[in-house]
Amino acid sequence: MKTFKVTELKRELQKLDKKELITIISDLYKANKEVTKSLSVKFGGSKMVDELYQEAKQFFQNEENLKCV
Repeated sequence: MKTFKVTELKRELQKLDKKELITIISDLYKANKEVTKSLSVKFGGSKMVDELYQEAKQFFQNEENLKCV
């Protein structure tokens, strides 16, 4: 499957109204964990960065603990 280049995507997005853009972004937010994290950091500020850091830290600590077992 051929995908749009960023410039092509931007051109198509410029044709949409605000409501359509909000719907697309909301759908991506719900469907993709990386988009959820990225937008949460963008709009949630340093508090969200700290929360995601703590989650990642806990994940890697758990991984290390599993290796020791």
